[in-house]
Amino acid sequence: MRLVGTGRAHDRAFFVAVVRHLHESGFQVEGLWAGGRRGARRDAAAAGIAVAGGGLSHRRRALDALAAADVHLCCARSSRLPKPVQQSAELGVVTIVRDAPAFDGLAVPFAVAEVTDVALLWPSVTHPDTRQEGVRMLSAVVARAVR
Repeated sequence: MRLVGTGRAHDRAFFVAVVRHLHESGFQVEGLWAGGRRGARRDAAAAGIAVAGGGLSHRRRALDALAAADVHLCCARSSRLPKPVQQSAELGVVTIVRDAPAFDGLAVPFAVAEVTDVALLWPSVTHPDTRQEGVRMLSAVVARAVR
């Protein structure tokens, strides 16, 4: 399964820790960080995580990575709905969000507070029936949030 992470540069450590924990928990996961700025390649490479993005076509490469994801992990702790969450809902990619003010009061199907929470959700987000329901629910949440 390909897990694509998004967020700001300071959110990357959370993603790296999640991928490591999933591996330690016995899950076969290919980690890909969608963003190539500020040392991303160095930090991610140390954990065996690929990086998409950087340069003039950063947004295009990041969107392509998101489209190829089996699971999207939004690591951002934003007060606004992150654009990659909107994009993953449009693309039909199941998404796990990190608890953040942007999601307060929203019925987001998969949300985590800690690195270890992702491994607890992993069987659900990778099961075909649960994945489809999660995508449907996230799409509805995003549609209400962006009105």
